[in-house]
Amino acid sequence: MRLLFLFVLMFSTTLCFSQYGDPAGKPLPEKLAGLENTLVVNHFPLVVHPFQDKKDTAVYHWKHTTSVLSLEDDVIITEFGAYIFYSDKWNERVIYGPKDMDKIFKTKKATLTKGQPYTFKDNWRTGSIVFGGWAMWYFMGIDKEGNKVAGWGVLETTDQIH
Repeated sequence: MRLLFLFVLMFSTTLCFSQYGDPAGKPLPEKLAGLENTLVVNHFPLVVHPFQDKKDTAVYHWKHTTSVLSLEDDVIITEFGAYIFYSDKWNERVIYGPKDMDKIFKTKKATLTKGQPYTFKDNWRTGSIVFGGWAMWYFMGIDKEGNKVAGWGVLETTDQIH
């Protein structure tokens, strides 16, 4: 019986890693390829564990924040969004436009003011199935000289309920 349990545990762990994989060293999505990662994108925490909802125990939340900062210049954000990593590549999850930047990150006219961090404090994943994986938030914009700038940051979500 122990041998069967060990086999099932090893198989499920292998299945989990093969399903989500590890994004380290994998190519960036096409729209980010060739761009320099000049905007600072941070997530807190970097490893996000699920918490069970106190009112609805069938729901779990992976609670974290996402912040973006331009250190070089004021930048007008033209697009931002998120990718998730599975099937050995980054897959587009969501794309937002400039109006969403104002609503979600509280910018004005989708502008990152140099040196000012902007934070999406309730950037939570919610679901009824507990599983881990990788997400990458990205931001693309234009600086004062009209140059295209970008930034991205990766976070890990786990299946370890806290």
